[in-house]
Amino acid sequence: ESGAVDRLREVCRTIPKSDTAAIQECGAYFRKHNAHAYAVEAFERIGDSKALLQLHVQMGMWDEAFKLVDKYPQYAGEVYVPWAGWLASQGRFLEAQEAFKLAKRPKEAHRMMEQLASNAVITKKFRDAAYFFVKLGMECGALEEGAPKPSEEEWNRRTQRYFDFNRKADVYFAFDVVHMYATQPFTSSDMLHLYHASRFLASELSDPNFEVPYNVSKLDVLLSLGRLTANMEMNRLARHVYEKLQH
Repeated sequence: ESGAVDRLREVCRTIPKSDTAAIQECGAYFRKHNAHAYAVEAFERIGDSKALLQLHVQMGMWDEAFKLVDKYPQYAGEVYVPWAGWLASQGRFLEAQEAFKLAKRPKEAHRMMEQLASNAVITKKFRDAAYFFVKLGMECGALEEGAPKPSEEEWNRRTQRYFDFNRKADVYFAFDVVHMYATQPFTSSDMLHLYHASRFLASELSDPNFEVPYNVSKLDVLLSLGRLTANMEMNRLARHVYEKLQH
């Protein structure tokens, strides 16, 4: 097989540049048989930039692929989409999300950010989750390049999603310190800061129209608020909190 590839390379070099179809077939054969250098030589002879890009991507030669994208930006999607997939497979999700944006794939970028937020919540990295939900909220106001102006109904839907994402972000940000206080033997957080965070969460989670976000524990919030108010000698509030814990 190696001999056949070498022989075809010699034949390919004798084919006139004007016979692009024949040279393309040679390049495709070299690519199929992992003769990368020979394939590059063939595609460069006829200036087949798209085939070169696909070849570099297939071989994982990202630096070479990006150099070509700089020259031929119309092929950005040919590189950034598989690059984003590779980054995601390596656990580099934020970089993958940016790659989807560069490829002008806003839906994939949005799904990647949603996945990041979900992973952070599942692993109880609540401060990270808050950051990702803020980013998701910001995306609600972004418009795709060349896209028509959204209808009033669509803007209203986006606005509601913006407020929903930011409310979740606020809850997860506050719950991050409360969760550590409730589950860790020591905390470096200021007691007054913890009190305000617990009080805010108790108010938010008591709203019947608000769905408690995943992994946010109302029990942790009330226990923390009860301990804090008792330590701060807010006896009336502490009694009220412990009464709520009885029900």
